[in-house]
Amino acid sequence: MTCPKCKKLVSALGGLKAENCKKKCRKISAQFVNSCNNSCCAKLCNWTNVPDKQACKKIGYCSDLIEFGEADKVGVQEVGPSRFEACAGNYVKVVWQGTHTIQETVEGKCASDTIGAPLTEVHNVGYEKTFKNDELSAAPGHSRYFQSSSECDADINRIEVSCPPVVAHFGTPFLSRIEACAGDVVTVVWRGTHNLQETLKRACASKEIGAPISGYQNAGHEETFREDELSAAPGETRYFKSARKCGDRANRIEVSCPASATRR
Repeated sequence: MTCPKCKKLVSALGGLKAENCKKKCRKISAQFVNSCNNSCCAKLCNWTNVPDKQACKKIGYCSDLIEFGEADKVGVQEVGPSRFEACAGNYVKVVWQGTHTIQETVEGKCASDTIGAPLTEVHNVGYEKTFKNDELSAAPGHSRYFQSSSECDADINRIEVSCPPVVAHFGTPFLSRIEACAGDVVTVVWRGTHNLQETLKRACASKEIGAPISGYQNAGHEETFREDELSAAPGETRYFKSARKCGDRANRIEVSCPASATRR
């Protein structure tokens, strides 16, 4: 099993119910060396609603390593800063093209206030460093900004890191299980006519919590939630349903956050 083959597998599993998804996963993956076993298929079938590479990274078939080409190296004399996507868990490799430190800032402007101490000491052309502890990653739906402490300009010696929002597909035949922690941005894509109502537990008949966080919307509607309406605390799971039509594996969203989660 390779990363490209894993991504094709995820695409083939999209929309299948749990047991059918697992059976098809085992059948397809069995033809590959280092195939996806029962545990792997069970995990993959919970993540078919996220981008294929993200799902495959979760089970170890796609690498997190991001290496930058010439136009993406910090300090390159090109028009515009280095812009790239890196989410929690991604490794980021930076190659210096000048004498610089890396300093985080509040905004993407050279005169912006700084955040904490520089990430690195001063290094010269050719120095390489791989960041493995989310020093250069962003939370879903957010951006972070970095610059050279010694020389910054609007168009050079800056880095902008972003991570796309978490996406949940809402409606038949989807039970969307997503991971979203406090501060993460979540975009919901409607697959039918539904409202979005939080419940105390997983069951459709469970007690409702407060008013719906979104009224009835039709298929194709997209709504982005930025105020933790669809995020969970570390170790917590939250449950949402359509009040009109709810099923065990349809028209529901489950949002969880790992107990060990931290967010920058």
